[in-house]
Amino acid sequence: MATGTFPLMYPLSAALKIPVIDAGPGFDTLDLRAKLGPTRFNNLMAGLEQVFVANHRKYPDSHELAGYEVHCVYVSDVEKFLQEEGN
Repeated sequence: MATGTFPLMYPLSAALKIPVIDAGPGFDTLDLRAKLGPTRFNNLMAGLEQVFVANHRKYPDSHELAGYEVHCVYVSDVEKFLQEEGN
């Protein structure tokens, strides 16, 4: 979970209460999809220009990208999306 100044800088993202990947900082796309739901997640992803990998975990065997590193989304992009969405 986010601590320190993170909730002050990214209040809407901090309210999601999902683990922050320090390398970005960012959020794991599997965690984001679970929290936002498929429609909102797909809307977020459609507006992104970049994602990153942080070597923090791999997609599970049941996923179409099994064995590959899970992608992450920059917190600043999530915050912008949530602001524009009006949540």
